[in-house]
Amino acid sequence: MNSIPELSVPDLNQAKRILAVQPHYDDNDIAAGGTLHTLVLNGAELIYLTVTDDLAGVNTPDLSREQAVQRLHENQNRAAALIGVQHQIRLGFPDAGSYDYFLLREKIIDQIRCIKPDFLFTVDPWTPYETHNDHVQTGKAAAEAAILYHLPSLG
Repeated sequence: MNSIPELSVPDLNQAKRILAVQPHYDDNDIAAGGTLHTLVLNGAELIYLTVTDDLAGVNTPDLSREQAVQRLHENQNRAAALIGVQHQIRLGFPDAGSYDYFLLREKIIDQIRCIKPDFLFTVDPWTPYETHNDHVQTGKAAAEAAILYHLPSLG
């Protein structure tokens, strides 16, 4: 009788380096902040990769674009300090705007190759009723990058 080989399931609690890919500057914190903080306390290095500039959500018309970006970065840096993020990468794609899916996937592949994470966190693009295209596009691009990053002709 043929036996089925046991699958080795990685233990998240043993993570050494985590890349958390998010569409907007607060998505990781809102969706997985407690888990990510716990993993940092367990010794993991945590890197955030933020896809968009998040400017569509700024509702303060008296701020210039530069002031709005500065304020968003300050808010993100404060939250990241609480969670234990060691490094942040910001791609700056337009929030709720048009950007190339394949370019996004390429940028994520580049970061996976550079960072070499044990685990990758991102938004679930297949969540029922997910309507924000930034979430769908980021989640799909991150999932695809996670399975294709080893192919040298991509990226």
